[in-house]
Amino acid sequence: MVETERVMLGENAAAVWAKSLQSPHDLSLEERRIMDAYLYIFAEHLRSIYLLAQEGLVENTKWQTRVAIDAGYFFGNPYGKAWWRNFTEPTTTYPQDLVRVINEELYDNDESTIKYFDGLLKALPEMPDVEPDSKLPQ
Repeated sequence: MVETERVMLGENAAAVWAKSLQSPHDLSLEERRIMDAYLYIFAEHLRSIYLLAQEGLVENTKWQTRVAIDAGYFFGNPYGKAWWRNFTEPTTTYPQDLVRVINEELYDNDESTIKYFDGLLKALPEMPDVEPDSKLPQ
């Protein structure tokens, strides 16, 4: 199923993802479907880690760490939050512990995706100039 969703991402997934951040109400139906595939793949990744932990195959804290690190990045914007809410409410087959922890992460960290990229722009002027052909410091 995840592989089928990867095919749906197509060749313009990055442009569609950026548009979902900048103007989420302007996405076409095709672009919304691309975003659905992108976000579904991540949700399935989190569910898989959670289920592996429940079976004792990975440490129980691994899924919680993954949520803390990545949920805000993927779902921490208006479109991502709306997708997650629509995907999991009013009923879901996703484990309730997983849904609860993701919800806590999302609603405690407003706009985290956009803040991340804004932070990159703010950091750029502080970076030393590097010539295109020079080697990066080790």
